[in-house]
Amino acid sequence: MYREYIYLRPKELDEEIKRFPLAFVPLGALEWHSYHLPLGTDGLKVDFLLRKTAEKMAKGVLFPTKFWGAFRTMRFPWTFNFPRAGQGRFYRYFLKKLYKMGFRMIILLTGHYPEGMVRLLKRTCKNFMRSHQDCYVLGITEYFLLSDFGYFGDHAARWETSLEMVANPEHVNLSELPKDYSFIQRAMHLGITGQDPLLTSSEEEGRNLIEAFSNRLSLLIEKVWEKKNQQPFLDVYNDYYSKRVQLFKRKNRDKRLKVLGWDSKKDMWNYLKWLFQNGARHVKVKDGALPSDNLGK
Repeated sequence: MYREYIYLRPKELDEEIKRFPLAFVPLGALEWHSYHLPLGTDGLKVDFLLRKTAEKMAKGVLFPTKFWGAFRTMRFPWTFNFPRAGQGRFYRYFLKKLYKMGFRMIILLTGHYPEGMVRLLKRTCKNFMRSHQDCYVLGITEYFLLSDFGYFGDHAARWETSLEMVANPEHVNLSELPKDYSFIQRAMHLGITGQDPLLTSSEEEGRNLIEAFSNRLSLLIEKVWEKKNQQPFLDVYNDYYSKRVQLFKRKNRDKRLKVLGWDSKKDMWNYLKWLFQNGARHVKVKDGALPSDNLGK
């Protein structure tokens, strides 16, 4: 079975590393995920995904979720945004420390995924593997292994809501959301970017995502370890970015609109206007009340 770092005594940790030197590290944020999801959604979902993977493999050491330090969070209420400065240094130090302990297989999974965070993890992990040929490090978001589902990341929308409906059902309350909001209304007033969770999220979809992720990551880890080859981890980045490039080709316009939750090009321009002119700042409804105060109206 897998073990949790915070509960292990030194001798037990050494035994686990000798048995299989695998570290699972979930990375999250403290960020508003609308009215229906918990503020720790980013970290909670990846902790659950890594636990399921560790259970399937029956080995590895699970580290506590890192919630503090997330940068480039949205300009939403109840949200912590930290400076990016020093984050790269932190992850370099952390990997060196894990390596010194004896870990040779390290999975950093972030549920908070602004492009800057994704690039930072990718660059840090690839650089570390270049200088440590006997170590295998992967730093990704959950959707890197799930893009064939049409999951390229969202915020409190279809995919994150479906995952949380399985991972933490007692902390999900869809009745907090008003009905019939357009894409830009959901983004500005509810902090939801993506497909309407009221119409598209389900426990079944969440279970499918979790099962696929845990199967794929566990098989990937076993493949890398058996071959003692870093390339399968590097292929994960190449495969994902290739699919994303395909998504944004003109011929895939309809698929792209569906994935992003847009009804038309007008949504794209309204969204970009909100991002660049308003700074993606949360906008209260006109009467100053919370949308949840006027459910169904």
